[in-house]
Amino acid sequence: TKTHDEAAKAVLLSDLGLVARENGQFDQAIQYYEHSLVLMRRLGNQGGVADAWRMIGRTFLLQKRYDDAIACCQTSQSIAERSRDELRTGGARYVLAQCYEETGNLREAADLLELVVHMDRKYRLPKLEENIQRLAALRASLAGQGGIPPQRKTHV
Repeated sequence: TKTHDEAAKAVLLSDLGLVARENGQFDQAIQYYEHSLVLMRRLGNQGGVADAWRMIGRTFLLQKRYDDAIACCQTSQSIAERSRDELRTGGARYVLAQCYEETGNLREAADLLELVVHMDRKYRLPKLEENIQRLAALRASLAGQGGIPPQRKTHV
């Protein structure tokens, strides 16, 4: 069916975007992701829309286009939250945390990463230990700056 063909094309475009991004072809990657985004919207696939925004945001992050990356990832997070999709919300938060960390907003990065660690524990995701270590490093940096963000309970 036409819907099935468009869905397959959207996934393929996203995969091509990933390949282009991994090869440093950032503008080409963004074009693929944007085309995938259009198809996902047309199909009403909110998860795919959230993924496309996150992938565009990740690409902007790699280009150090932080404001663009943050805007895209916030859009991804908002769509995922409205869809009550915890994993996609966590994915957007993960990239947002990277953006905030790279721009020196360590408190915001730590707050987001804490939510990611909570989700990693809940779903037993493979990056749990890596994210716990990253969160500890962020907290240590904040302590060195004279302020540690309030610690939330991160155990499930």
